[in-house]
Parts: sequence; C-alpha cells; structure tokens
Amino acid sequence: MTPILNAQTPDSESAKGLTVRTRDESRPPVDVVKKSWMSIWKPSLVITFNPEASLVKTAVLPVQLLFQQSVLLAVYIYGTSLAAQIILIFAFPSFLTAPPYNFSSSGVGLMEIAAIIGFLFSCFTGRFLADVITAAVICREKGNVYPEQRLFAMLLFSFIALAGCILVAFACSQKLHWAAIAVGFGMVSFGTIYVPNIAITYVVECYPNVLGECLVSINVFKNLVAFVFLFTAVDWVALSGWLQVYMIMFMLLTLGVIGSMLLYFVKRR
Repeated sequence: MTPILNAQTPDSESAKGLTVRTRDESRPPVDVVKKSWMSIWKPSLVITFNPEASLVKTAVLPVQLLFQQSVLLAVYIYGTSLAAQIILIFAFPSFLTAPPYNFSSSGVGLMEIAAIIGFLFSCFTGRFLADVITAAVICREKGNVYPEQRLFAMLLFSFIALAGCILVAFACSQKLHWAAIAVGFGMVSFGTIYVPNIAITYVVECYPNVLGECLVSINVFKNLVAFVFLFTAVDWVALSGWLQVYMIMFMLLTLGVIGSMLLYFVKRR
C-alpha cells in the first residue's frame, strides 16, 4: 500500500513525518502522509512481545475471521487466482513436451518468462495505479472514505486474467502456436498478483487492529483452496480437456469479481 498521491497546494508547511492537509477547489481535501522509506520498514525489524496476549485466542482468531465476508472473499479470490496459474504450471510439462510442440525441459521452463512479465506488470497496476483509481473514487464521492472503495480498482483490470483463461482454454485445446499459450499464461499470471493484492488491501483497511491474524487466515485457507486444484490439476486436464477446465476457471474468477462489485455497490448505498 502506498499513500494516496496527486494532492495539490498545501495549506501549510509541516515537519517531516507529519500529516499535510492539502486543498483543491475542484475536489475535496485529501490527507497525504509523508513518510520516508526507512521509517516504514524499521518497525518491522523489531521483535516485540505482548504479555497480555492469549495463545488460545490468538490461535482461534484466524479461524473466526474466516467467517467475515471480507476475509472469506479474499480467501476465495486469492485461492482461485492462484489455482488458475498452478494448473498451467503442473500441466505444461506433459503438454508441451508432446507433439506438436516437442519442447525440451528447458523450453518448458522458459515459458515462465511469460509469467514474470505478467507479474511485473501487475506489480505496477496493483499498487500505484490501484491507489490512483481509489483516490479518484474518493474524490468522486466527495471525500467519503470506506474500505470497499478499494474493490472498484479490481474491476478495471480483472478482465486481463479473465481473458487469459479464455485464451488458454482455446489455445491449448486447439493446439495453437506456443506464443498464444505464453500470452495467455502471462495474462493469467497477471491476475495471480493484481486481484489478490487489492483483496488483501481491502481486508487490511477493514480490520487494521487484527491485521496479522487476518493475513494468517488468508494465507492458510487460500493455500487449501489452491491445493485442491494442485492435487487434481494434471488428471483433471487429461480427463476433461483444456477447454472445460479453463472455462470453469473463468467462471470461478468471474464470481470473485462479481462478489467484490456487489460489496462495493451495497456499501456505497
């Protein structure tokens, strides 16, 4: 997460590290918190101990948080987005080494370059650009701030991963050129970071006081969701075919986006 940017005309100068109130006649005031990079990371290097914390409550709380709608949505979105990529990674060796591709083991590994490109692109859009979109939504709603505004940024670029599922479904089922498969793989990999990043940011803003427990809950249960697909990936593709598998993944990812939009519009009202 990064501070909201593009503020204009400060009301007054303040010392480093203090909140600066900005003003623009065309939009409501926005607070910009000036923090150095090292000031953000220094607290994470210090190990602290809370003598009042209960081990039992700390262990049970991540399970309890799973039943909160924001955490449950993040688990579903993260798990299905990760599964869409995992299926490709585990099915590629047997698929690409066979005719008509006849890839070597090194060639199969080089397909990961497409995933890296998707990751790099999503690192920019999922952080800076998502903040810009959220800031625009806040200004459009006259300065009214609530966590669900983060979910609006998901809608604008989630179509990349959805289109990637469709491209992979047809490229692999019809055995199109390997470049088409690589492009689809990169698009699916983009969604593996972009969509879950926004979902986790949404959870962070919903429950800042139990942030650690929320992240534990999300990571544990999204891995369980992804493991189900991982365990059956190769056999599922061999039995049902690429077209059916990735159209199902398209449907599952679409449900996550629809759920996010429903939360946004319900909260907005």
